[in-house]
Amino acid sequence: MSSESNKSNENLSVNGTNPASSQPKASNDEKHVMISYNWESQKLAKKICKNLEKHGYKVWIDIKYMQKNIYDQMDEAVRNAYVVLIFVSKKYQESENCRREASMAADLKIPIVPIYTEKNFKPEKFLNCVTAGQLYHDFTSGKSFDSIFKELCSKSIDSVNMPKVLITTKSTPSHRTPTPIGTNYCSKHRKQICLLVFLLLLAIVGAAVGGYFGFIGTAADANPNLTTNSNSTPAANSDLPRSCRDHYTSGSDTSGVYTIYPISDPIQVYCDQVRDGGGWTVIQRRFDGSLNFNRPWLDYRSGFGSASGEHWLGLDLISTMTSGGVQELRVDFVKRIFSERGDAKYSSFVVGDLSTEFSITSIGTFSGSTGTPNFMQNALNTKFSTSDLENDMESSRNCAESEEGGWWYRDCVFLSDRANLNGRYDLHFEIGSSNLVSSEMKIRPRTG
Repeated sequence: MSSESNKSNENLSVNGTNPASSQPKASNDEKHVMISYNWESQKLAKKICKNLEKHGYKVWIDIKYMQKNIYDQMDEAVRNAYVVLIFVSKKYQESENCRREASMAADLKIPIVPIYTEKNFKPEKFLNCVTAGQLYHDFTSGKSFDSIFKELCSKSIDSVNMPKVLITTKSTPSHRTPTPIGTNYCSKHRKQICLLVFLLLLAIVGAAVGGYFGFIGTAADANPNLTTNSNSTPAANSDLPRSCRDHYTSGSDTSGVYTIYPISDPIQVYCDQVRDGGGWTVIQRRFDGSLNFNRPWLDYRSGFGSASGEHWLGLDLISTMTSGGVQELRVDFVKRIFSERGDAKYSSFVVGDLSTEFSITSIGTFSGSTGTPNFMQNALNTKFSTSDLENDMESSRNCAESEEGGWWYRDCVFLSDRANLNGRYDLHFEIGSSNLVSSEMKIRPRTG
């Protein structure tokens, strides 16, 4: 944003009034304006957010508040909105998570305001349904940002009446404390039934306590790559295994799926207990191409696949685990030609949090099998990129889109010292000039 634009925005008034940054403009200060957008529109989304906040609106945008389980936070953000700004584009229409947000807002009858970000694009299918007939604001029209922004506030946001949506909690966007379920119903209707239900729940809880640890294993099998908050605190019980290394030192020397507690919730991971002294927690695993790695940003954040098969652990967890102490990284791979095996090892591996867009901040020293290039060197201090969030330095194309997988791309020029371990399995899955048939990225706490 230019200094001239800043100056103009500072003097902008809405509905002829001066900005009132001290008070939110929503009539209920528990609610907010929600910005629902695809990552290709992030620059405009951030600019609109900044200007709305400058003029006193309470705004929810994922880059500030998306810190919990992604889908829980998405639900929370929509329910606490009194209006949702939808950034209309082809990429938005194709995004499953954007569909969830827009559809939920429509189901709850929360007013939707379309923001057009792609010139001449005509929404179809669900996007056409939720935006049809709504007053829209076209930021591709050639009009100044200030004039369109003023119309957005005066004609759409300020004119919205607070909807009568069932909100089961009261809090700020980043934290909510649940209201006891059924309180109003019990006090006004069938108290006897509620009492019976309460007693039944007590009996179930009592029976469940004894089988708690057995239940954890069953629950984890149902959801092996549990989505967790990257800011969650570690388990309070220090006896719980925090990594595959803890299982190994306790005598578990067979590779397979184990439960660990790097945070307060149980996580299912694959442990390599054989190679190079064992104790390795696998964060990426590919061996047959059965799992599609060409996925959006939110999938790479939360993780996908099964711990017992091909999978990606998730950037939130990788960041948490590599930031809690010195971790070393090992990559084992098999080349497609002659099934040649290779490995690479880095003495320190640290991935930053969401605020850095999961940049690699340390790789330490490199060692590897003969002929293996130092391929992570090119990824150092580089943000993670996906097809819907481009963070590479290539001006002509989106590397994650062209390589068909999320990675720490600096540019799309694929030289002998680069790697793309998440690219398309039969085409872009490679290290240097060698196409691969399998890879495992794994970490463990460094000793000594």
